[in-house]
Amino acid sequence: MRRTAKATSVINNYVGDCIRQIRIAKEIKVQDIAKHAGIPASSYSCLEGGRYKINLDNLFRILQALDCDITDVWPHGDVEGADIIDEDQMQAVVDAAMQAKPPVVSLDDVVEAVCRVCGIKEIRRGPEIKAKQAFEAQALAACLCREIPQLSLTSLSHKLGVHISSLSRRATRMLEMAESDPVLDQKISDAREELHAIMMH
Repeated sequence: MRRTAKATSVINNYVGDCIRQIRIAKEIKVQDIAKHAGIPASSYSCLEGGRYKINLDNLFRILQALDCDITDVWPHGDVEGADIIDEDQMQAVVDAAMQAKPPVVSLDDVVEAVCRVCGIKEIRRGPEIKAKQAFEAQALAACLCREIPQLSLTSLSHKLGVHISSLSRRATRMLEMAESDPVLDQKISDAREELHAIMMH
């Protein structure tokens, strides 16, 4: 059943509020949850505030960081205006999410997505690629690899010939900067979307 805009808004607000309450009760910082989920803290804050449409992939990673279940945050029968589902339906959603196989993503897919977003042909420094461009592209690739369970910074490090600690620092720095830089935050989002588009072909 297709949700109305009102029902979607109710769900976003309800889930965001529940997540915030759980996080506060467990005395976990926004930055820590965002880092664990692989999303910018600014985006996570918007999710808590009900200003982002709930993405199940991000939601399950957030729930994992909070050590709680989707049934702890999804609307039940006492939430007016939401699409209410019963316990059996909720369990079916959880089971399907847990059984779903992650998409097959390669390092080449990540590199291709980053190159498209950055408008470059290669993410290693070279005659046509300035150091600043290469560093940004490598940081962006590292951010994507952190979000994909079957990939690792170690494999990216070997592919690029860049030490893993450098990649890790660049990725962390990029996510921190994205919290106050909407242009950079958008670039990270664009890279995620580009990678998704590549995977769908």
